[in-house]
Order: sequence, then C-alpha cells, then structure tokens
Amino acid sequence: MVRPVKYLVVNEYNETPNKELPNLPLHAISGIVEDDVPGFNGMGIKTIPELADTKFAKLQEKELSDYKLNHGISYAIDMMIQAEEPGVHEEVLPIDELLDKKYEKTPDTELADLDTVAIEGVAPGSAKKLKKKGMATIKELAEADIEKVKSAGLKGDWEAEKFSQYAKWIIGYAKINIEKPDMENIEFEIKDNLLILKIDISKELGKSSTGKSIIVASSHGNHRIKGTDLVLGAFAYKYPTKKEVKKRKIKEAQNVEIVLDGDIATLTMDKTKDYGSSASGKSTIVASTRGNKEIEKTGVFVGLNLYKPKKK
Repeated sequence: MVRPVKYLVVNEYNETPNKELPNLPLHAISGIVEDDVPGFNGMGIKTIPELADTKFAKLQEKELSDYKLNHGISYAIDMMIQAEEPGVHEEVLPIDELLDKKYEKTPDTELADLDTVAIEGVAPGSAKKLKKKGMATIKELAEADIEKVKSAGLKGDWEAEKFSQYAKWIIGYAKINIEKPDMENIEFEIKDNLLILKIDISKELGKSSTGKSIIVASSHGNHRIKGTDLVLGAFAYKYPTKKEVKKRKIKEAQNVEIVLDGDIATLTMDKTKDYGSSASGKSTIVASTRGNKEIEKTGVFVGLNLYKPKKK
C-alpha cells in the first residue's frame, strides 16, 4: 500500500536516506515541479510533513489543481511512512497506476501477453527498444534479468528498474487474481450510503511476499464492489513477533471509521464522499486510511483505499 522510495522522489534524490525524506524540498516529490511550489506555499504548505498532514480536499480557492494537490499529499504521506517505518510495507502500487489508461480493463488472464507499451510510462520508443532485446511483452520484461533490461538503452538505470518492477507487479497482480479471485477474510455489506467491511483480526493467511509480516486479510489487489462503481483495495497484517513500532503522529484517516468488537474489526465508509483526484489522476478518492493504521493496540495494521475510476 506504500510506494517504494525510488518512485516517490525524482531521480536526483533517489539516494536520500529514509530518515532524511521529510527534510527534502517539495519539488523533490515525483510529479511536483518547482513552478508548483508557490501554489503549495500559498496554502501555507512549505514542507513535506505539512503536506502529509493536509487533508485530501477539493478546494475552491487555490492555485493548484485537485490532481496536483492530492498527488502531492499522497506521495508526502508515503514519504513520511517510509521515513518512520522503512521497509515494513507491502511495496506495490494499485493496478490503475501500473497500466496505461487504455489497458486498465484488460482481463487478468491477458495481462501477461500485453505489449510493454501498456505499462504506465513506457513510450512507444522505449517499447521498441525493449522488443529489440527480446522483451516484447509484460511477461518477458518481468522475467528478464535487470542487466538485460538496462542494456535496452532506456533513459537510465532508474527507468529500467522502474519498468522492470512495474512488469513484475502486473504479473503478480494477475497471478493472484487468477488463483484467488475473491477477497480473503474481508466481508462487506452496503447499507444505504454506507459501505461496511468486517475483518477477523485473529486469522492468519500466511506470510506476506516480503516475509516480514503475516497477512491477516487481503482484497488481493483492487476489486470492484458489486452493484457499485467503487473499487476497493485493502490489506491487513501483523508481525510474526510483537515488535515495538516507532511512535509517530497518526495521520487522520479519510472517511474510514474503525471499531473493534472482540476479534472483529468493522470499517465503515460513506460511499458518496468525494475527496478529489487520486495521485494517478485516473480516479476519485472516496476513502483512505492514509497509510497503514494499527487497529487500536492489537498489533494488527490495516491499509485501505476506496476509489471511483473516472469515466473515459
């Protein structure tokens, strides 16, 4: 649920130690340029911590677009999480941020055979370079040795690493959804305008892909909620042994109320809310935990995003 550092900042700042991320200038955030900074400053936002503490919003009077503002907030939140709890997160992006908009509705069974140009950010010229090196499809790119990808002559090693990782995530996403098309340990119901999720925090579904945590519940990627135009991505986990998590200021969840009753955690969201564009600009934010939140003092953490894809 949290983006890796190398995708959060521009190439110039890729070697910044995690603990120094909050001290970087706003234009160090990937997707934010120096010309955007006065717009943030005009809202009283001058630092990454201040940006991370800003609520997702649709503001009437500002120099920034909803997309640019919410993109900055989303990335700043992830930077603060990586600075305070580095390396403990499921480092994977939502599928809508991995694929070019044209290919977002591709069936899971067909993703592996898509041309690499279907990957978000891969230009036709780059796709041709990859094809010349024997990496015409997403599957071929995902399976290729990183040195082979770097030899394709892309803009730099950072781009080769990025596209290689995107391809691996897409293949992983497809594999999970083909083998496990349903959510695990997540029940939901709709009551009027409310979407209600229930998670049994006593369950264990096995180790995460990193091996650093135990999965408690998973939507296995992003799933459309039947009967609605909403898409949900949720993940709950705990550590194999009780570990002390560094105390930090908890950022307020957006439209997510969590109540624990015994072993059952209930998450309630108002599905009519609108918090502006997502970081990718492809969807509208409906609810978000804004990072991983511990469910009271249970040692179980949950991360959730609920959004509505924008109509093309």
